[in-house]
Amino acid sequence: MNLTLLRSLPPHDPARYQTTDGLDKPDRTNSLRAEEAKSALIAIHGLSSYEQDTDCSITDQITNLLHLAHAEGHEVWQTMETALQNFLAEAGEMKG
Repeated sequence: MNLTLLRSLPPHDPARYQTTDGLDKPDRTNSLRAEEAKSALIAIHGLSSYEQDTDCSITDQITNLLHLAHAEGHEVWQTMETALQNFLAEAGEMKG
């Protein structure tokens, strides 16, 4: 998957719901997904660290998750490709 697709994302739609796992749970909105991720980062990095450098905290956690996938014998490229496909589906139609 080409990462440049991410440059064409529509604005964040907190109310959007899109299943990628076949489970129909309309309460699993993009807002909830973002809040869960934020809570996890705050738990790992601490609130002050997260607030000081959000981009760094997010990047570090994505990197750590890739290390975990690699350590457990997953195909890291496949993990990334699936995650990006799911994210793009959940984020909404690509603009322009």
